[in-house]
Amino acid sequence: MIPIPWIGFRATCRFVVAELGTDADPFMLHLHAAVAEKQRALFSRHTREALKAAKASGIALCNAQLADVRARAIASTKAEADRFANCHFLVCATHILVL
Repeated sequence: MIPIPWIGFRATCRFVVAELGTDADPFMLHLHAAVAEKQRALFSRHTREALKAAKASGIALCNAQLADVRARAIASTKAEADRFANCHFLVCATHILVL
């Protein structure tokens, strides 16, 4: 049983790790968490270094068609907003005329 302090009361629950089985003690869980944290830090550092090297060598690190895609998305959003506004304006105008 592992205490869970962030719940607000002293609750305990059974923590089971599929790879370690039901007899995993807190020390083993701590070791696995430490290794996972180190692995995450290494992945992050290697990714940053690779992106820095790619940028230094002149490789484009973005979508070459981003401007076109963004323009089409903006146009689509504006068209949908205009359609929505016109639809609701006609409903409101019809409602006002009915009164």
